[in-house]
Amino acid sequence: MFVERGGELVLPGPFLHEKTQFRSFWFKAELERLRRLCERDFNEPSGGAVRVSPLFDQVALALARIDNVFSLSPLATKSAAKEHDFALWIPVQVETERERFVAFYLPYVFVDQPFAMATGREVYGFPKTLAHFSYPPNPQKPGVHTVSTWHIPHPGADLALAPLFTIAPTGEFSSPAGWASILSHTGELMGIREAFAPGFALNSKLAQSVLGAEVKLLFLHQVRDAEQPTRALLQQVLVASCKVRALHDVKPLVHQYRVQVHPSSSHPLAKEIGLSGGSALTTASVLVEFDFEVGHGRSLWRGGMLGTPKVNERVGSPVRPKRKIAVLGGGLGALSAVAALTDTAQKAGELEVTVFEATGHLGGKGASVRNPEARGRIEEHGLHLWFGFYDHAFELMRTVYKENNRPPGSPLRTLEDAFLPHDRIMFYHSTHVRSPSWVLDFPRRDAEVGKPAKTPAQLVEHLAFLFRSGSKILLSDPDGFHVSPAVKKALFLFATLSTLLVDQGFRGAGKYLPLVARVRGLLRNTVEKAAEGQADRQRIVFFIDLALTCLTGILADNLVEKGFDSINHLDLREWLARHGASDNVLQSPQLKIVYDMTFSYKDGDRNKPSIAAGAGLLMTLRMAFDYKGSFQWKMNGGWVRWYFHPFMKC
Repeated sequence: MFVERGGELVLPGPFLHEKTQFRSFWFKAELERLRRLCERDFNEPSGGAVRVSPLFDQVALALARIDNVFSLSPLATKSAAKEHDFALWIPVQVETERERFVAFYLPYVFVDQPFAMATGREVYGFPKTLAHFSYPPNPQKPGVHTVSTWHIPHPGADLALAPLFTIAPTGEFSSPAGWASILSHTGELMGIREAFAPGFALNSKLAQSVLGAEVKLLFLHQVRDAEQPTRALLQQVLVASCKVRALHDVKPLVHQYRVQVHPSSSHPLAKEIGLSGGSALTTASVLVEFDFEVGHGRSLWRGGMLGTPKVNERVGSPVRPKRKIAVLGGGLGALSAVAALTDTAQKAGELEVTVFEATGHLGGKGASVRNPEARGRIEEHGLHLWFGFYDHAFELMRTVYKENNRPPGSPLRTLEDAFLPHDRIMFYHSTHVRSPSWVLDFPRRDAEVGKPAKTPAQLVEHLAFLFRSGSKILLSDPDGFHVSPAVKKALFLFATLSTLLVDQGFRGAGKYLPLVARVRGLLRNTVEKAAEGQADRQRIVFFIDLALTCLTGILADNLVEKGFDSINHLDLREWLARHGASDNVLQSPQLKIVYDMTFSYKDGDRNKPSIAAGAGLLMTLRMAFDYKGSFQWKMNGGWVRWYFHPFMKC
């Protein structure tokens, strides 16, 4: 039981903060440094019982001016105090065995009065330090914000009161996109969606959404053992919820600022968050005026008790040994699973993973082995290229190469060294076509491989665009086609219709299917005949026919709303035939490659092609419209050297 004594600086919670003016200056930090900070302060002390990781690479230095702070506890007097605090705010994700949530971690906090420092440190674990503050009274008028505290500027220097932070206006205006991004992230952290209206002015919807909303704060509460200073007498990972009681105003600070962290050997903040040169330009700055309440802390984990310094106790749960996990097989999928299981030091510390491989060597279909019966010849299986829409695979390999951290000059040092772009693909048609080979050169795209994929609706929009592009070619009446006025009218109507469908999100498309059927009939009766024997023209007709068939099926089966999985009970060719695909499409090498590259043959029999219609269609659309950088990427080396060796080094 806590002994209550007179003259204590420490007040019991919860606490009400009235008339708070909160200025937050957001800037970019280094994500990997933020991860290491979370590892050091939470994951390692708790032995992985609490796993904390940064949400993104944006952090904030925030100044809070609080006019009235007082304890709501019946044990405390009702006297109020004023307080200033200045802190580094890091948005984080927190995981335990029982829950998962987002919070803010404040590794550095500075205050201007002793009650705030003592209570924050002893009750919750705020790492608070006394400081002096200087800032412009009107936050909308640009001015310099300075925080001075007692610190050691460099090794060997004396402890002195000197500036540690300076936030100064640059004369430029901040980007509205930056404000929108930060406010959006803040809304997510508070569990509020669509609360911040365009313009960010305070409105009734915002006020109603924010009132009662919670922002969780995360702490490592430590008491040092006086007998053994390197040991903690008590350690707790605590979380406390801040509830908004009244919202008075929300405004962006329109000017851009430069955040400067001055050199300090006792306060290595710049190093810990990866702030190059100790300074950064703000991406956004926001002013919030509100009243809020900080509730009692809740313990997520406690340990390090005197006499049992190695205790790692999950609250309400006994310590468990490492979980043993067996991974069967040493191929691409197996090692990807191992990477996911051990992607953080905490997970690796909690798990004991063993890979079992019958052949005695890793690789599976991508293995490289020497055949002793063929004079030691190297035999390698597997494809030597990846398509540009392999988002998850590229992102995984980017992480693997980054963790390898090979020195400059090393072969295959980065993901970009391991892959070479390849834009050209060649198809071979049956011999009745005048030109049996068909070479396609795909244009390069600016998107970086491994970035998020487009949604199915966005892919269908691209398909509609392809049809419109083909229609424009026919509407220009190229030599030899002799496109009739009726065909031109139908093409123009359908091109206009496809634009309308895109704008409407493809809702209510069924009523337009008779028009689609009419366009297809006219194409079959006139355009295809005009293209007979002309390879270039046949290719134009082929793409229009393929795009029109896919678009017809997508609209008829309402796949944008029902999802592509709804047709997976059909084979891809069967689904295309249902929606009127010609033999030219069904027997085309472009369709055959979908089956070949996925080995989609029952029992390996080339006479039994079979691929789920929804999966095959979605893959084809991604291949055509969602590749990043280059259409294909060739491996700049064998599978073992390029893929499996980097995995083993992680």
